Amino acid sequence: MYPHQNGAGAPAPMADDASGGASGAVSDRRILVVDDEKNVRFTVAHALRSDGYTVDSAGSGTEGLDRTSSIRYDLILVDLRMPGMTGIDMLRELRQRDPAMPAVIITAYGVPQQLVEAAELGAIDCIHKPFSIQTIRSVVREVIDRAEHGLAAQTAEEHVREAKRAIMRGEVDKAHAELERAIELDPHNGEPHLLDGIVSLLKRDGETACEHFRTALQIDPTNKNASEYLAFYGR
Repeated sequence: MYPHQNGAGAPAPMADDASGGASGAVSDRRILVVDDEKNVRFTVAHALRSDGYTVDSAGSGTEGLDRTSSIRYDLILVDLRMPGMTGIDMLRELRQRDPAMPAVIITAYGVPQQLVEAAELGAIDCIHKPFSIQTIRSVVREVIDRAEHGLAAQTAEEHVREAKRAIMRGEVDKAHAELERAIELDPHNGEPHLLDGIVSLLKRDGETACEHFRTALQIDPTNKNASEYLAFYGR
């Protein structure tokens, strides 16, 4: 999982409406935000409604699952750690109902083992708390675009995007092929190596995974995500 992180704190809360329409551009995309922290629900819903999405919110995994039983969402953003049903538990139940529904993890805890488990359940993207509105908007646009468009990849960035789509569908071999092509096109970018390390973990190949994490760190010694994965799986 490749976390998106921003040091900016979340803006002040707004009313915690269960759902709401857009105040900006019109969109027919519907998003569910599941988090036990009220301020997170406020912040994410407000940011996405401003971009034209219809947003529902839920304060627990159980409530989130109840909403998905009657509504087919274009994207679900779910907190990793919640009392009772965790984000992982919710994703596991959700995948039994709808294997293709896109999901993104929101978390303050970057435990590599849990993030890999989330990736196995199709949630390859992760937003770390604290986050900025810009981060939320950017990740959501990318994930929805990735889920809807299957244009042939040409650039390294497009191959990375295709790899994430493949992971979401459980196609780890295709994801690996896309990442190898991304590395060929942009050998000085650490992100494809980081993601290929995660793909190797999904294939239960810890040795190859650690090689990719080491390469990502060689390219960018400040890559905290690669460092944490390597520390956890390289023991």
